Amino acid sequence: MEFQKNGSNVETQIPAKGLRFEPGHPLRESHYLQCTSPDPYCLPNFAGDTLPRRDQGDTDYYCCVMLTLFKPWRTGKDLKKEDETWKEAFDRHVFTPKQTRLMDNFNIKYECLDERDDFHSQMRKGLNIVPSWD
Repeated sequence: MEFQKNGSNVETQIPAKGLRFEPGHPLRESHYLQCTSPDPYCLPNFAGDTLPRRDQGDTDYYCCVMLTLFKPWRTGKDLKKEDETWKEAFDRHVFTPKQTRLMDNFNIKYECLDERDDFHSQMRKGLNIVPSWD
């Protein structure tokens, strides 16, 4: 392991697999990134607002959020060209099969909520939605 002195003369231990920030980054001397092995049982839990829907709402916003999550970037210019829409940048980007599967799974939540709402709507109308076996 390598030891690095940060601005406060405290040694920051950088593991062999630790990744430094770019030169000039304000946290380069005191912080590092460490990649962990993928966990097949890891579930993303997004804090804050909900993820946008793929099938409804603002398509450009959906494309922007998905590119932000899945495309490597340092500045917004890495995500899309100035003269293209977010949808065009989204369509141009090649997502991995795992990323595509995750985006599909993000939408399942909304599909389930839609089905629940439809079921409750039918129940309020007094419709017999449970099939009879007679």
